[in-house]
Formats: sequence, structure tokens, C-alpha cells
Amino acid sequence: HGIWLSCDNGSYVDGRHCFDNLFIEECRTDGINSQFQPSGCSMLWVTVRDVTGRGFQMSGSDYYFVSCTVNDSDDSGFYFPVGFSRCVSCATFRCGNHGFHIGATGTHMVLDSCDADQSQHNNFEILGSNTRVVNCVARDPGQATTATYSHFRIGTGLSGINFLGNHCKAKSLTNTALYLLAIDGALDNSYLGQPTYETNSANTGTGGGGTLTATVLVRPK
Repeated sequence: HGIWLSCDNGSYVDGRHCFDNLFIEECRTDGINSQFQPSGCSMLWVTVRDVTGRGFQMSGSDYYFVSCTVNDSDDSGFYFPVGFSRCVSCATFRCGNHGFHIGATGTHMVLDSCDADQSQHNNFEILGSNTRVVNCVARDPGQATTATYSHFRIGTGLSGINFLGNHCKAKSLTNTALYLLAIDGALDNSYLGQPTYETNSANTGTGGGGTLTATVLVRPK
């Protein structure tokens, strides 16, 4: 790993630390891997590039990311198996799995004004309840297989999902996204705003533009 954060006794620790203006490159596993429960750990302007694992794997809660970036990770850019963290103005590019991946136990998450581009699978993979995804931008997901993955995916049986003001950029690569927003099943106590989609004359038909029609803007699988 580029940085490994751990607590030997497995207890909650006072982790009010700040990682500011770091550049992490060419790690054989994750860029930053945290295995402990902090209290208000902040990461500001941290860039992870060209790693064989995930950009950030945060196996604890209460992390705050501002303007952090992952470029060319072999796995997901940001992975949160545990919740209660915030990402503001963060970005991923060419991640080997998902751009932003919130696991099933990653509840009470916030993704605000984040950008995911050219993920191999879904750009945003949301599997945890009580998650807020607002003002985010997705472009060119599903580079692994055409017409299989989506800009945003929300799992089934979740509650408290707030999805608002998100935007899908016009396709620039040949692989076609399956949906702008894929919803696996019923959601409870949730609000889903239809994502907007950029179109232009280069994105017409079913060829290299890979356009999506209005009939699949929001649709259960």
C-alpha cells in the first residue's frame, strides 16, 4: 500500500488527522488502506495514480474527502465497506472496477459534486442505505463490456436514498452504457431525481456515440 492505517488493539481511536496535498503513485496494492475507526479523519487534495488495487479503501467510518482523485486503479477508485463518510468534489478516471463503490454496509454516505469517468464497470455503485448522491457527473462507464454497465447503479431493498441533480455526459468512447440510472429493485423512503443527459450531433444512433434514449433514463432492471 501507499499508506496503511491500522490500530493494533482494534479499538476506536482518536483519528482526527489531516492528509493534505499528497501524491501517491505506482503502489502494488491500494493507494490508501485504512483498517481502523477514526474520528473525523480528513483527506484534502490527495491524488492516487496507477495502483494495482483500490485508490482508497476505507474500512472505517467518519472520513472526509475533499478534492481527492484516483487515476488508473486496477480496482475501484473509492471503496467504502463501512459508512458515515463524505466525498466532496472528488474524481475517478479509468478505474478497473467501479469509480465510487459503496458497499452494502456502507450506510449514511454522501457523494457531493463528484465525477467518475471511464470505469470498467459502473461509475457509481450504490449498495448501502441512507446514501445521498447529489450533483455528480458520470461519463463512459462499462469499458469492460458494452451495454452491460451503467452510469449509476442503485441496489435493491435499500431505504433512504436521495439521488438528485446528477448528470451523465455524452459518450465519447464506443462502449454503450446499459442505463443512465440502473435500479435493481424496490426502494423505500427514497427520492430519485431523473439524471440529465448531455446530447450533441456526434451522439446519435446506435454506433460509436452510444446514445441512450429517454425510455431508459430511469428504469428498474
